[in-house]
Amino acid sequence: MYLGSQFFTISSFVITLLFMIFNPMFANLDFPPINCKYKKVNNNVYLFDRIRKKYVLLTPEEWVRQHLVHFIIDYKHYPSSLIRIESGIRYNRLLKRTDVLVYDRKGESLIIFECKSADHSLVQADLMQVSTYGASKKPAFLGLTNGLKHFIWRMDYTKNKTQKINGFPGYEELIRLKDLSG
Repeated sequence: MYLGSQFFTISSFVITLLFMIFNPMFANLDFPPINCKYKKVNNNVYLFDRIRKKYVLLTPEEWVRQHLVHFIIDYKHYPSSLIRIESGIRYNRLLKRTDVLVYDRKGESLIIFECKSADHSLVQADLMQVSTYGASKKPAFLGLTNGLKHFIWRMDYTKNKTQKINGFPGYEELIRLKDLSG
């Protein structure tokens, strides 16, 4: 019986688990646990990104981003085919990258999420960062999370207004809220 791939999966899991236990930046998040593949290369841990379909370096921010992505797909029913990670956008001649960009079924930007590491306290500058991305793509919603706290706002660009959304809406609820606003 061949156990090579099982050993690799188990050892990768153990390595990652030990890494996270002894590294406080990889705190327990306000998301359900995720099930993903890990691997270790030259003392670095990588996890498999189900959207980009490749292994990415595990950093505290990536830890939050991957939990967010798994949560919105598995629990909030966001279609994975409409999610982009680190999508390039232009803002005042600068090239920026959104952490998570979700489109509606018409191909219009629905929500942009900015992810910060769990040890990062969310501040006004983080809201300004995600707002900058919103100014370029004009999504109906903006989201900000550090994995422990989550904020979502409905955007009204014509009136230059925002409205905080309570809870964490599912995909269809965001579509309904977007359609109500215009």
